[in-house]
Amino acid sequence: RQIVEAARADDADTDVRDLASSDLQPGTLAELTSPSLFAERKVLVVRNAHDLSADSVKDVKAYIASPVEEITLVLLHAGGAKGKGLLDAARKAGAREVACPKMTKPADRLAFVRSEFRGLGRSASPEACQALVDAIGSDLRELASACTQLTADVEG
Repeated sequence: RQIVEAARADDADTDVRDLASSDLQPGTLAELTSPSLFAERKVLVVRNAHDLSADSVKDVKAYIASPVEEITLVLLHAGGAKGKGLLDAARKAGAREVACPKMTKPADRLAFVRSEFRGLGRSASPEACQALVDAIGSDLRELASACTQLTADVEG
């Protein structure tokens, strides 16, 4: 989210593509990263990068070796050994890495919700944060989305 927000702060017309690993078939990345006439800024988010096919991994590694300046590629990887070669290639190329450890404790999820509200320039009472976690559950993307939605819907 922070990468998308930063790109849109630089250029409000930034094209954001959110792709599941199954959407990234061989050749798709080349198509998405080919130069456009308008040199538009793009952010390509690939979810579950650890599940990419071997051919798609080759395409991503080739792109990482020779990226396009106007295009930001975000790879979301669950960690672990599966797809580690892709991560190693990204690290070797100097990619920025953001570690997101699993949050297994309820207190961690509450801290996450409070942090999300702070990041959005808002605050919420401990009771409100707990109610949100109770209603949404433990999926951090869902919690972050709920925080964003609430700050957009509620004044003050």
